Amino acid sequence: MKDYISYSQISCYLRCPLEFKFRYIDQIEPPFAPSSVVFGEAIHRALAFFYRQAMEGRSFSLPELLDAFEEGWREAGERKVRYREGEDFETLLERGKEMMRVFAAKALPGRVIAVEEDFEVELRDPFTGHIFHLPVMGTFDLVEELDGRTVIVDHKTSSRRYTPEDVAENLQLSIYAAAAKELGLVPEEGEVLLRMDVLLKTKSPDLISYYTRRGDQDQHRLFGIVSEVWKGIEEEVFYPRQDFHCRRCPFLEECRGW
Repeated sequence: MKDYISYSQISCYLRCPLEFKFRYIDQIEPPFAPSSVVFGEAIHRALAFFYRQAMEGRSFSLPELLDAFEEGWREAGERKVRYREGEDFETLLERGKEMMRVFAAKALPGRVIAVEEDFEVELRDPFTGHIFHLPVMGTFDLVEELDGRTVIVDHKTSSRRYTPEDVAENLQLSIYAAAAKELGLVPEEGEVLLRMDVLLKTKSPDLISYYTRRGDQDQHRLFGIVSEVWKGIEEEVFYPRQDFHCRRCPFLEECRGW
């Protein structure tokens, strides 16, 4: 294990402790990458291009945005990708371009402060003052200023709309909020304003923005979750969690032989 923890590690352990072992302890190279993951990476790359253009004050160009997505997706095509039924390289290429057109028509960026900004922070419990013994690392997709307020933004692609509970309980946003406070991007007192921009990967793509907030109670809960996850890792509590994720897991053979 490395000397830090990340949202990817935490979410992997919560999804399936045995997958965490295969991925991060045994460091088994996955035989394939799910198309949803690779597609999401290509979308992120295009959105980062869009917001960097905005941050630099450059004029928007839809052809350049489409090229940014296509370049990322074609690079993804060089990897071993497992597609879902009804998907292939070309259908997702066209779907992604349509999503980029929708994004360009609906996105209204404020003053862009940072794009794809890496961070490394100490995680603190605001009620007890305890500090988690490993740094938490991650990347802000976007930090912008709207109406004089700093907003931390996460980009997602999804085949369905999110529920209010999905947004309110999103662990990655809680990590973003804690990191933003530690880095002084937002006031230490009060709630952190966050936004999740979700590009729907549906037959009729759409861009939906979900606003939410995180306060001290959320940070306290985050601290407890991270602490208990790490306790399970240190005590080598690794077991398979059998659910709908299994059919798309790249470690299915290792799991069956466990």
